[in-house]
Amino acid sequence: MAFSFAQVVIVTFCLICISSTDKGTVMERIVQKPDVFEYGEDFGLYFRQFGTYVKALKIARAEQYDLLLSFLDKKAYAVVEGIEISDEEKLDIDDALPKLKKALTLSEIPASIELRFRKQLETETLHDFGYAIQCLGFKAFGPNCLSHNSVIDTFCMGVISAELSAKLLSNEFKTLPEAITFATNKESAVRIRSFVEQKRAVQRSVAGTPPESTHESGTPPESAEEIGTPPILGTVSTIGLQTETAVAAVSDDIRHRPVECGSDTSGDSETDYRQS
Repeated sequence: MAFSFAQVVIVTFCLICISSTDKGTVMERIVQKPDVFEYGEDFGLYFRQFGTYVKALKIARAEQYDLLLSFLDKKAYAVVEGIEISDEEKLDIDDALPKLKKALTLSEIPASIELRFRKQLETETLHDFGYAIQCLGFKAFGPNCLSHNSVIDTFCMGVISAELSAKLLSNEFKTLPEAITFATNKESAVRIRSFVEQKRAVQRSVAGTPPESTHESGTPPESAEEIGTPPILGTVSTIGLQTETAVAAVSDDIRHRPVECGSDTSGDSETDYRQS
């Protein structure tokens, strides 16, 4: 039976399409698909296996983030879903990797124990320290950790400044964000007074008058009108002296990042977390 030229062309085209499709299917069969990642496993090892998989199948980098999420179990997926990862970071999974590792890697020390002994590091700001406490609190006590007494007390006792710690402990805070805002306000006030005293000392030195450390009324200046605006610190609103606004800002910041460090909502503070 003879075939026309047109029939030969059509058959050849179909064979080429089938061959191309089969090639992708064969590769998917040869390359082993990663198992579902269970929260608590070694994420670093799992991610290396995932990298081999996407490389072998030549999956575009822009598609790898969503593919990785499809391999997570429900708990791990919920943790990652709460991370602040921008659309730009999702387009290149290596940009999102540090946040993913931080969220999906657990400490081998129980969070409740680590929380108890956590102190502010010299390289940490009060906000950074407060967020670290919030992360540990979330692992130990779950979503309601912001109002947990242990979380608030650990922050108040853990700040580097003994004077600031005493002021924090002499107050009662309903939530961690309130304590953080109070602490940052006090720290800002100290920095302003120090700046003003140095400025006045220089002015008096130039004028030939003895240095003084108090306001004309005998008390340290408290308002922006009295002290001026230090060029380093900016305006009063930017240093957080408006407490209600600052509390709202801190609360909103923490509310949007509750699970960035991973979570353990079981409430069992003695859970054994394993670090690979």
